[in-house]
Amino acid sequence: MVSDKTFIVIPNFNGRNCIKECLVSVEKNGPREQVEVVVVDDGSTDGSVLMIETEFPWAKLVLNKDNLGFAESSNKGIVYALKHGAEYVLLLNNDVEMVKNQTISKMIRIFESDNKIGILGCKLLFPNGTINYAGGFANIKCVGHYGYEEPDKGQYEKVRSVDYVMGAALMIRSKVIRKIGLLDEGFSPLYFEETDWCMRARFGGYKVMYTPNPSMIHRCGFTTQTLRKNDVNFFIKKNWIRFWLLNFSVKDILKRVFFYEPREIIISYIVEPDPTKSFGQRIRKNAANNIILVTKAWVSNLLNLAEIVKKRIERFSQQL
Repeated sequence: MVSDKTFIVIPNFNGRNCIKECLVSVEKNGPREQVEVVVVDDGSTDGSVLMIETEFPWAKLVLNKDNLGFAESSNKGIVYALKHGAEYVLLLNNDVEMVKNQTISKMIRIFESDNKIGILGCKLLFPNGTINYAGGFANIKCVGHYGYEEPDKGQYEKVRSVDYVMGAALMIRSKVIRKIGLLDEGFSPLYFEETDWCMRARFGGYKVMYTPNPSMIHRCGFTTQTLRKNDVNFFIKKNWIRFWLLNFSVKDILKRVFFYEPREIIISYIVEPDPTKSFGQRIRKNAANNIILVTKAWVSNLLNLAEIVKKRIERFSQQL
């Protein structure tokens, strides 16, 4: 049975067509009377709100004047869900579609199999059937998805513990939110907020799990299409730095700062392979711009270092 206190929270900004398909898929995977849907709209100007009011009157709308970004918008929906008695909250991107019946029931049954499971994510597939996400790993070197762009041949068909799940389809117990708090809005407007949330859940003694069943379709990239490439690269770098400053040991951070970080900056931002030579590198054409980007990312985090240190102390003191 599906808990009658399950809420689906969907942030939306100018995603009229995407969210329509998303809500249609949610409606098909009901039952409607047992799941409440909250759409948090960030001041869309493309008719999203009117379309939802007209075609999906059962969806609760939370309206923001501005585009707040994933963490802040999601938090508004989560707060609404908690105030109305949510036992589980499913964060769902507006470009995700449920494709199997009883999606919510299947996810809740996994939670009910182990009360230490705090967060659960399902397999995500690209529209062409290749894998978008089949579990996530995070360490001081890098973060990434298992199975990314691989053909789905059943190689990731076990429910298992992972470091993090994607916020595109992330279910969490309400009691975990009450213990570890909402998404960290310091990661606004996007990137690494769900990875950080999963780390905090693990600090609190909860398991973060991946399941291949149900799976969903992720038409990913819709949100970043509204951003300039330079902005995307800046937010990735800034929030990657913030993520490991918040969640790893001092020993790992020192290793990152003095070994991995210089190497990553050189390879990823300054030099690239020279196609005219069998071996060798050349300076990237946009190297100067990239150095400015990395500098800005570091300065942003250093300006917030006091807040980061305070949160580190709180997290590590709660570690189980």
